[in-house]
Amino acid sequence: MKYLLTLIVISIGFMSCNKSTETADNKKAVTLDSLLTNYHEERFKLYPLEATMAGDNRYNDQLPNDITQAYQNELKDFYTKYKTALQQCDRSALSETDQTSYDILMWECDINLEGLKFKTELMPLNQFSAAHLMIGQLASGSSIQPFKTVKDYENWLTRIDGYITWSDTALV
Repeated sequence: MKYLLTLIVISIGFMSCNKSTETADNKKAVTLDSLLTNYHEERFKLYPLEATMAGDNRYNDQLPNDITQAYQNELKDFYTKYKTALQQCDRSALSETDQTSYDILMWECDINLEGLKFKTELMPLNQFSAAHLMIGQLASGSSIQPFKTVKDYENWLTRIDGYITWSDTALV
């Protein structure tokens, strides 16, 4: 659910952005626009289930092992990178809409960096959210995982391999 909420917040931010053309006056807005676009694209690589939820099928074969230190480090690097890049933008030179997008992305980076301080990966199972709950929903065929083509089934089998790796890590 937290991934869905995050996706909705980011989507609203993207929808509220005005597309701008590059001129000397709005160079910062173009920079922010490309920053938001790159953030969205890179985020899907880290959160492939969000990509699947959004109808982006490029990552339907992936399930990250989100309880490893390596993955936690990737997340920290990702959010730090975008927070630093965002701080390079002059917020006061942005339109009101772009300032809102700026604020949403800054909040997103801050809240996730703060969340990484808690060692949730040390408690991989809980009753609210974890791979063991999501995998059954995905397997049902009535959730976000598509099962319409042979490729969809191949993607699912590869995603299941990711779940096996996740489960082994959880046991350790």
